[in-house]
Amino acid sequence: MNHTKKQTKAPAIIVNGVPPASVELERVVLSALLTDSSVASQVVDQLSEGMFYSESNREIFSAVRSLHNRNQPIDMLTVSQEITRTGAVHAQTWMIADLASIVVSTANIEAHARMLTEKHISREIIRVGVESVTEAMSEESDAIELLDKTERDVYAIGHQVTRKDARKVGEYMPELLKRIETATENKGITGIETGIRQFDRHTGGLQSGELYIMAGRPGMGKTALMMTWALNIAMSGIPVGVFSLEMTAEEISMRLMASVSGTSGADMKMGKVGDFAPLMDAANVLTGIPLYIDDEGAQSAASIRSRARRLVQKCGCRVIMLDYLQKMAAPPEYRGQREAEVNHNVQALKNVAKELKIPFVCLSQLSRSVETRGGSKRPMLSDLRESGAIEQEADMVLFLWRPEYYGITQTDDGLIQPGYVECDIAKFRHGPTSTIPMQFHGKTTTFTDIDISAHAPDTSFTPPPMDWTIPKSDRQYDSEIPF
Repeated sequence: MNHTKKQTKAPAIIVNGVPPASVELERVVLSALLTDSSVASQVVDQLSEGMFYSESNREIFSAVRSLHNRNQPIDMLTVSQEITRTGAVHAQTWMIADLASIVVSTANIEAHARMLTEKHISREIIRVGVESVTEAMSEESDAIELLDKTERDVYAIGHQVTRKDARKVGEYMPELLKRIETATENKGITGIETGIRQFDRHTGGLQSGELYIMAGRPGMGKTALMMTWALNIAMSGIPVGVFSLEMTAEEISMRLMASVSGTSGADMKMGKVGDFAPLMDAANVLTGIPLYIDDEGAQSAASIRSRARRLVQKCGCRVIMLDYLQKMAAPPEYRGQREAEVNHNVQALKNVAKELKIPFVCLSQLSRSVETRGGSKRPMLSDLRESGAIEQEADMVLFLWRPEYYGITQTDDGLIQPGYVECDIAKFRHGPTSTIPMQFHGKTTTFTDIDISAHAPDTSFTPPPMDWTIPKSDRQYDSEIPF
């Protein structure tokens, strides 16, 4: 990509406007710091050099901050010596004496610092706006990348206001005790339940700010399990956003229709449906749930971040899912470097989870080494395709293993029933690893707990109430390959 972009002059009304600033307010704050060095601890860490519009005031504050960080006294003499030592260009020693002569009460230092911060934020908003307008008017600009950059810049400005100070550990105790109490009352569930009871009990549910990598070879059921989670969560009233980089929204909707109605997906595709009543009921249910599908293909990390942000802000989505990692578009600087591409993308997805404070579930392919290996062909962490960053960044790595796919009908534990799938939690940052058995229903491409009779799904949905218990698959469908 050509980074030499044609520059177009921004509207003069923006460029030539007088930016929000108060040099006198800056002088008041600096005078208070010089007059009473004890107030430095109250405001020095809340301010930065960039918040001072005057270049000389900026250099004087930099000297004050440097002395404070080195735990040295702050007064006329020490600040004058510091600006001399650092070779300040704009600040002069006579300015220090002039500041110290200003009569000001230090009691209002925090309020003055907040006012200074607000002036700086206003200037930053203008800066981002001017840069965005200038870039947008360039014929060679990438609109999607620009949109993401603008959103990140605005978010960074807001972050300056919401920065948290260090808190005494005791201040965390009420919140922590409440969380433990909630976990106890909910039998260990502290996050969003996936509807697979055994998985939720072992993991506590999907946690905010965490990245979940669900990996497996083609045919193991990754998309089927992800959409089972998405459907169960949305059925409970929690909004879910799904990015499908491979399947179309229509194909996914067909699967959801099969899951809710109990009708064979194969029969629906082939036009062999005899009774349309279950389909109509399922359509009514799916119409009423907060499940959002984005099937725009080959999206970049920047695009997904931007779209996910809007799903959270506008639709209230509390979970984001992506199918799948290797289908993401590569940034221009990484094209042709496959491992670097995947590293960049998985790190970006982890940042999205942290920034938006939501669980992010991402599917991933495994390398072909699984197929060439002898034995049971159970996947391992070393099989994660094209990137060590996947294992490093993920809070949890799940492997799906479907023995039927490899013609395995018996293990050391005995015979394997049709549709049996193992969900191997190979990495769990906050708990022990484990293997969760699940039941796959090929007829409806749906997963349930292995003991369905002991874990009957909730049937009280609105609108309208209906029984959507997933029937056991007929033997003829057990060989269907879930994508």
